[in-house]
Amino acid sequence: MKKKTKKTLKKILTIISIILIIILIGLILYTKVYKKNNSPENKLLGTWTMDGVTTYKFESDNSGELILPLSTYKFDYKIEDNKLTISFVDKKPKTSKYEYTFEKDKLILNSEKGKFTFKKTKDKEKK
Repeated sequence: MKKKTKKTLKKILTIISIILIIILIGLILYTKVYKKNNSPENKLLGTWTMDGVTTYKFESDNSGELILPLSTYKFDYKIEDNKLTISFVDKKPKTSKYEYTFEKDKLILNSEKGKFTFKKTKDKEKK
């Protein structure tokens, strides 16, 4: 009887260990995916408009465009801490530095020139 009890106990402990390992791996993977999806870089991706006229588009390769009715300016951007630096390729607009925050579906950019609020737009699918 003792052998059977030890064997059963061993099986139960093995099963519990396997379940705990599976749960631990699941938590690690979930945490990595959650952090990646909620990182500032990923939240910033997409198209943001301030007033339907001034629009910023941020790409995953740290490039983007400032889209205005009569012209479009390409830029590269960098995120450090809660600071967003936009460096225009054309050099016509100057490099801009902002502190940024997100509030629901809004992007708020603060600079010495003022506070600007952008709303995320739905990107049109490329055909």
